[in-house]
Amino acid sequence: MTQQQSGQVMERIEIMLHPRSIAIIGASAKLQYGGRFLNNLLEAKYSGSIFPINPRYEELMGVRCYPDVSSLPEVPDLAAIIVPFESTMTVLEECARKGVKTGVIITAGFAEKGTDERKAAQEALCDFTRRTGMRLCGPNCLGIANVKDRIWSCSAALPDIQTIAAGNIALVCQSGASAFGPFLARARDRGLDFSYIISTGNEVDLDTSDFIRYCIHRPEVKSIVAYFEAIRDSDKFRTVAKEALALGKPIVAIKIGRSSAGQRAALSHTASMTGSDQAYDALFKQTGVTRLDDWDEVLDVASLLAKTPPFHKKSIGIVAHSGGVASLLADKCEQIMEVPPPSDTTCQGLEAILKGRGSSANPADITWHAFEEELVDILNLMLNEDAFGGVILGTAGSDNQAKRIIGAAEKTQKPLAMLWTGSEREVKGLKLLQSSQVPVFYSVETLGKAIKASLYYHRIREYYRAGGS
Repeated sequence: MTQQQSGQVMERIEIMLHPRSIAIIGASAKLQYGGRFLNNLLEAKYSGSIFPINPRYEELMGVRCYPDVSSLPEVPDLAAIIVPFESTMTVLEECARKGVKTGVIITAGFAEKGTDERKAAQEALCDFTRRTGMRLCGPNCLGIANVKDRIWSCSAALPDIQTIAAGNIALVCQSGASAFGPFLARARDRGLDFSYIISTGNEVDLDTSDFIRYCIHRPEVKSIVAYFEAIRDSDKFRTVAKEALALGKPIVAIKIGRSSAGQRAALSHTASMTGSDQAYDALFKQTGVTRLDDWDEVLDVASLLAKTPPFHKKSIGIVAHSGGVASLLADKCEQIMEVPPPSDTTCQGLEAILKGRGSSANPADITWHAFEEELVDILNLMLNEDAFGGVILGTAGSDNQAKRIIGAAEKTQKPLAMLWTGSEREVKGLKLLQSSQVPVFYSVETLGKAIKASLYYHRIREYYRAGGS
């Protein structure tokens, strides 16, 4: 792809994610795909022009309805195609004649069906994009969302759409049901918010790499979560991933198809040939992409990479309110990096606070001081310790405790991460931490994976910045 072509793709994605007007071809009164698409835009209070298209209605949900694309009063920036499979090409040709530049095809039933006829129908979509220049997301997707600007161009069932906040993680996902289902639900449970949610489906035109490239150039995006069934152009992905490295935008990914059963599922889902798992591992390792295997891990690791600076050395300080918690963290961390003893100065400072209780070593067992004002002094001592590249705190408590932790994190250039030892349903303390720049973990195992990912990501980034290839 030439630089000019890449620029045109980015311009079209910009239009797709920031449309001033949207046509919904196949809108309906029923809250199925067409009805949900219209309802989502209305519930999110989309400020642009909405043009429902369905010849059976004069009005839908209080919005004037049009019989066809040609009757629209203006050219929409984005067309949503939600029609029966057999009508897809006819509708797309109408869009092209109208001058529509971007479209998202919700309609399914193409190459994922596995028949020669449906594969040919998908190839016809490829020919259409090459012939007309109209850029497409999909088919067989659930749509896209620009969360920051509250543009929910999707057919997902989102009953509480008005309460979904915007954040600094972009999600690019081949599976629409995964994107708007478990990824979104798990992220909200963790207080993590997305800037963009993009489901790509069969990727007949724009693919995951195109959308990742767009996202890494957005200032509000600090890390990318990606879900791959297949990477259709590995050279393009390699280029994009290296571009993300240069920009300091980490990519954390799930790539399904490790097993033969997973490969068969991907083929029937979005017609994706998953390819050699070992080849994908090598590609990700070369480009600094962290590969994990479930939604929770991906989100937690992406949060740490988005929120914290790199460890300036491969060592860590550990603080906890309990010797048991401290020991568990030490066991996990020492598999990854050093857990060195603190300096005499730090030990003396800790001892002056603890007064013989707990342990003034590393890990530091600070007992009930974790819940008092002294926690600030303890964290400052540990964060200022030259022997530590970062600090992990294992505890749970009140809003006041959370404010002390957040304050300490704001004053340091080292990573400070939290292992929450209380209930994930807790509100006090946890909600403040989740909304801060302190990454919160609920599993020692996942915390370990996040630390390992951070060390590797920043090491390979420095390698490329130093001229490696």
